[in-house]
Amino acid sequence: MKTAKKTTSSGAPAVVLKVDPASDETRERYLPLVRFVAEKIHRRLPPGAVPAAARLLATADAYHAMTEERAHRPALTAAQAAEQLRVEARAGRLDRDMVEGVLGAAGQPVASGRPQRHMSGLTEREVQVLRLVARGLTNKEIATALEISVKTTGHHVQHIFEKAGVTTRAAATLFAMQNDLLAPPD
Repeated sequence: MKTAKKTTSSGAPAVVLKVDPASDETRERYLPLVRFVAEKIHRRLPPGAVPAAARLLATADAYHAMTEERAHRPALTAAQAAEQLRVEARAGRLDRDMVEGVLGAAGQPVASGRPQRHMSGLTEREVQVLRLVARGLTNKEIATALEISVKTTGHHVQHIFEKAGVTTRAAATLFAMQNDLLAPPD
């Protein structure tokens, strides 16, 4: 699988994934994943809706492709590729956590000083709220437990729903279970 940097008709940068048809095994293994990711991106679903493995694969592939020479450009240095990946993450085309993970594994300095985010795309505070939602607490009970206002709790719950792509507390609980976000009982 390779990436090519293209631009859309409006001039905005776009990343195009190409699968190298080296063998039938490669096609059988990666095409379903590429189709799945492309479908999710096309629908502009929240990051949590695309499996972490797919986001990681897309990021690692983009980094690898950037550091290889191409017919239309020379290979980028590791530092240039790292900066380009961060640009893609800021634009929302790649998952920030996956970018930092790939760069760390490649021996590049990892950005720090930003709020902790989970692979699901939720902030640490949203994960705290989600854990209490999963325990069946109301917004008022969550607000009391976290010493925040009920209105702020409602905003956190709404952001969780948007990022998880769900509309109910039960579905949010299932999302937390599937993404290993539930803390062990006290």
